[in-house]
Amino acid sequence: MGAAVGSVLSALSPLLPLAGQLAAVLAQALAPVLQNLATLFTPIIQALVGALMPVLPQIAQAFGMLVQAMAPLAAGVGQAVAQIFVGLAPLLSTLAGVLVQVATALVPVYTAFADALLPVLRPIVDAINAILQALIPLLPPIAGLVAALAPLVVLIVQLLAPVLQVAAGFASWAAISIVVPIIQGVVSVLTGLVSGLTSAVTFITQLPGMIVSGL
Repeated sequence: MGAAVGSVLSALSPLLPLAGQLAAVLAQALAPVLQNLATLFTPIIQALVGALMPVLPQIAQAFGMLVQAMAPLAAGVGQAVAQIFVGLAPLLSTLAGVLVQVATALVPVYTAFADALLPVLRPIVDAINAILQALIPLLPPIAGLVAALAPLVVLIVQLLAPVLQVAAGFASWAAISIVVPIIQGVVSVLTGLVSGLTSAVTFITQLPGMIVSGL
């Protein structure tokens, strides 16, 4: 095992300088992106913290009550799962033996595949390299096309900006003036239905006690 790990580390050692240079390049390239993300998320995080801090005690209390209520169920489920694993022990032993037999049978199959594929790997690699070399001349024209389209995209965005602003203003007005009243009406109806259902359930729950008290 130690010799195999040493062989792997020796094979990977030439990649270490490349990995270091790649990490430096990525860090330099990602620094502006990370700065923009920090600028984006800082006010969001501050607003989220300000909104959650007042309600965290209530949330913690609610979760505590749920955890206490679920404790008996968790204990029962744990015992049931333990019994299942006890019952699976013979099956797992049989399965392990089957896996050993299958692995033993597949070793010569893998060996045959390796012996058959190794001679043809070099032509496949050569073909892939040839295809990549043929595609390289296409990259500069694509880069030039992107560079030429960039000013056009900027112009289109600048032309559409007023239209988008008007559309956003209209959508905001429609949401406030039309959608919100509809939602309020639906919420009001649902609130009445839920309240009526709650009253009915409460009455049905208390009915046996009322009958007993009357007797």
